Amino acid sequence: MNFIKTAVRWRHGTFVLFCILALFGVLSLLSLPLELRPGGDRPEITISTRYSGASPNEVEELITRPIEERLEEVQGIQEVTSSSASGISTINLEFNWDTDIDRRLVDVLNKLQQVEELPREAGESDVEIVSGSSSPMMWTILVAKEGFTPNDAHYRDLVDDVIVPRFRQVQGVGQFLVSGGREREVEVIVNPKALADRNLTIGDVVAALRSNNRDIRGGPLVLGRREYRVRTVSRSTDVKQLEDFVLRRDESGTVYLRDVATAQMGRKIQDRALIRDNEPAVAVGIIRQPNANVPEISKGIRQALVDLKMTILINLFP
Repeated sequence: MNFIKTAVRWRHGTFVLFCILALFGVLSLLSLPLELRPGGDRPEITISTRYSGASPNEVEELITRPIEERLEEVQGIQEVTSSSASGISTINLEFNWDTDIDRRLVDVLNKLQQVEELPREAGESDVEIVSGSSSPMMWTILVAKEGFTPNDAHYRDLVDDVIVPRFRQVQGVGQFLVSGGREREVEVIVNPKALADRNLTIGDVVAALRSNNRDIRGGPLVLGRREYRVRTVSRSTDVKQLEDFVLRRDESGTVYLRDVATAQMGRKIQDRALIRDNEPAVAVGIIRQPNANVPEISKGIRQALVDLKMTILINLFP
């Protein structure tokens, strides 16, 4: 009763208080993210590691299991799921609802650096935060205009080099699922006869590529009061630089890679295709981050497409 009497006595203050509460309620309502199925996002982190040329069994034994055993030490994990396919390992970490996903991301990166059993041929792990729903929220499809010949290889290069980097700038975007076309890759075409004439093997070529095409850390160099970090940069930036690698150097002479092989840019083996209206196409699926606002992401993607069209037109007609 005292509370009611106070509210009646100070009716102006009570009115102002309820107006403030209503204002905060409206602001909170406007700031809530919009989703088709709200409340279903559990924080997740996905780790993808490539191991080109390996079978699913090799990927599981040499890549997936060592990483899983190390990631089990990360706190707050609710469930761990993994899949091992030809040449790629994918591990999904699902965390508790109240987990600070940014802090867990740092823990995951630290644990990945402690994994020592991975093969030298394995690529660096790609770590990304995704939403509880791993399916794309929207798709962007590249097709040829009427009267033009479709070229899915050109579309794939455009997606990898221009479109996806621009989409990454949109706030709330997590991962991308690219379908269609063939990715570029460096091909080293070996001449078996030239290799046999010089008494070399494919293993010598592979060893030369591994040992030369990488940067080597040399540790600290202290000069007086200054400390420098020494690093030997030998990673190739051009395909033709690979042909200058030395396979063997002895009293008989020096054998370069160009003497037994040719390096060139090529395409990966096509194991799938995307067809739209009986013509090849390339599509980009956008997977959002947890609790991201779907309409805002959609608006940002559409604006990015407008910016890309303007940039392409400016480059074509300067």
